[in-house]
Amino acid sequence: EKGYFKQKLSAHGRQTEHDENWNLDEYLKSAHDKIVVTIENRNVIVKGWIRRRMKELYGIEDIEILHSEGKTEAKVVMGESDAFTDITETGETLRANGNNLIAEIFTSNPQLIANNDAVADPPRREKIEDLCICINAVLSAEKEPVYMVFMDVPTSVLLEVEQLLPAVVSPTVSPVVDKSWRSVSVVIRESELNILAPRLLRLGVDGIVPVPVPKVFTQEMVGNHK
Repeated sequence: EKGYFKQKLSAHGRQTEHDENWNLDEYLKSAHDKIVVTIENRNVIVKGWIRRRMKELYGIEDIEILHSEGKTEAKVVMGESDAFTDITETGETLRANGNNLIAEIFTSNPQLIANNDAVADPPRREKIEDLCICINAVLSAEKEPVYMVFMDVPTSVLLEVEQLLPAVVSPTVSPVVDKSWRSVSVVIRESELNILAPRLLRLGVDGIVPVPVPKVFTQEMVGNHK
């Protein structure tokens, strides 16, 4: 028997389904395009539905949906469409191309979901965990700008500088041609760098060069999956 249900995803990633009674025609209009995919030796027809929100919000009775193959932010300016929908993080690129954002349809966030068979299989589970580590490395760096900072430190204040510098293990110290100096590198968050840089300069440290870091991998990322 045909019916409908709602899916919910908990904060722990558990998916549940609940029966839902509603009249499809009140909310959606069937799109013309459809595709056929084969799942477990069965042909499954997949088609899209258009939400009847344009009439509710703007009094528009019907719309023609066009597929965009790229440069969506320029479609209106170039006269190829009256409006468009796009997925964006901040909308700055859309505004920079002369577009006016008139409505936010919905917000979303990515979820990484694995089935029980994959999680129970060690090789596949390890691949899933590898993916989690790489994602977390980017997210960790995005929370606050992180820099690999290189600096020249006088040997006479090396110990004092090492005690000041935060690091996952310890700063990397390398000898240079002039034995009275050492080359030091360390990963520092922007908020820490802004506080430490003046103090380091007063100690005689020179050539402080911060280089942006797009990803940060730490042992804690592995420990979270054990």
